[in-house]
Amino acid sequence: MRILNLSGRVDTTGYTPVYTITSFPDIVVVDESVPAENIREISEGFPTVMIGTPKEGIRTLDYTFGTPEETNAFLREWAKKTPRERLIELYDRTFGVGYPERVEYVAYYGYGRYLYNILTVLLNSPLRPWVGIYGPGGSGKSKLLKSILKERYRDAFHITGPSMGFKVKGEEPDRDVVINVSQIQGETDLRSLMMEIHRRRYQAIFVVEGNEIPEVLSTVPFFYVPALSERSPKERMLVFEHMLRGIEREKGCAKRVEVDEGFLDTLYAYPWPNSFSELDNVLRFTLSVSPCTLRVSDLPYHIKARVGRGDEPPGWESYS
Repeated sequence: MRILNLSGRVDTTGYTPVYTITSFPDIVVVDESVPAENIREISEGFPTVMIGTPKEGIRTLDYTFGTPEETNAFLREWAKKTPRERLIELYDRTFGVGYPERVEYVAYYGYGRYLYNILTVLLNSPLRPWVGIYGPGGSGKSKLLKSILKERYRDAFHITGPSMGFKVKGEEPDRDVVINVSQIQGETDLRSLMMEIHRRRYQAIFVVEGNEIPEVLSTVPFFYVPALSERSPKERMLVFEHMLRGIEREKGCAKRVEVDEGFLDTLYAYPWPNSFSELDNVLRFTLSVSPCTLRVSDLPYHIKARVGRGDEPPGWESYS
């Protein structure tokens, strides 16, 4: 177990030490001598245990103990856990559930939590303002909308091209319209569409794949949905455990999937250019090769090569 010890009140010489957060510690130890803003930043990014009373009620702290002795006892128990057991405990503690329960949507720390909360307010407001979300492909924009709108997302009128007309008879001012802007060519079509949505008094939700928002939508408030690689290691751990529980439920697994330490290191180091969708597919791929354990050796070769975790392709990629 790798520990970043920022407290002089506990002795962690029995564990693997790391000296910066870029080394991806399994847990960080802090105390009241560490400035509150640093504690907040660290605890948003990594599992964190604090000795003493948290300053200003920092909500992202995972564990708090009054004495060094209590902290040492906790660290001894934490070190005995497998990587998957740590993931399970972090997820359950964060969302107030018990394994194998799974929350509907992973409301992340920091900006991700703000994003979920503010969109929930806006999309459920009786005033029904127009809003937009944008970000890289696979960053979870549709899942975010589904988690907030719930059944309304399925009933919403989805516009994915300029040739799609409104098939709703009569005036329904409470109707939701989700527009995939990236598939509509030309601002003229988009402008005409906006005028019709406004005439019908619908709530418009614009979705842009990528970082360029058309000029015609400059008056619509847009919110950025970050890619997986832009999120903190702690957020990635929660996403990872969230996906694992979904796959286990889907497969009807009688046995819990285990995770090698090296697999988590690769999870942090790989940039995930296709974001959440790529991670989901890699998990399904790897668990098809080895159903019960996620190992670096079973990962697709391009991932291992990218993060320097092996020069030779695995057996299933050998054609000779």
